[in-house]
Amino acid sequence: MTFRTEPVSFYAPTMTADPYSAEQSPDWSNPVLMLSDECLVEPVGSREPDDLDRQAVITGYLLKFTHLVAVERTWRANVRGRMCSIEGEPAVWRAPKSDLTDTLIRVEFVNA
Repeated sequence: MTFRTEPVSFYAPTMTADPYSAEQSPDWSNPVLMLSDECLVEPVGSREPDDLDRQAVITGYLLKFTHLVAVERTWRANVRGRMCSIEGEPAVWRAPKSDLTDTLIRVEFVNA
């Protein structure tokens, strides 16, 4: 069985200085493209009570890569035209007897 992969882009914020202090803060008005790749995109739903007679609301995606992907937690991912935040650290699996490596990254929609 083969799966279709989809394009995914990862962005980092630009840093702007606070005019009243020396602190730097992330600015998402003009993000910087850091990485473009392709992966399997699995929709992730919200937790819904079992007694409801409806499907769960989609709140993000699980990105499945067949290779190592190095991303920062502070970056965001553009998946299917929606900007998503990276939730947690990427999960990396390395096969002990081969060079195969898989990376899973969970992202959630940014509601802004």
